[in-house]
Amino acid sequence: MWYGSSDKVLDSLADGAREVGADAVVEVKTWHQSSGWAWAAPHGSGKAVKITDPAGFDFTTLEGELK
Repeated sequence: MWYGSSDKVLDSLADGAREVGADAVVEVKTWHQSSGWAWAAPHGSGKAVKITDPAGFDFTTLEGELK
């Protein structure tokens, strides 16, 4: 994606999820690999999800971090 820290990758995933109206990003993975001139640029992937029945969802069972 770009040169920088893994935090920027997580921010980008969160921003992308917000743009499509998702409530969360799951199965998040970050890694470093060569990209352009950098030998260890951060990259990431994840799945944006929308919770369609918030009343029937137990949010207390979730782990993770808010971005």
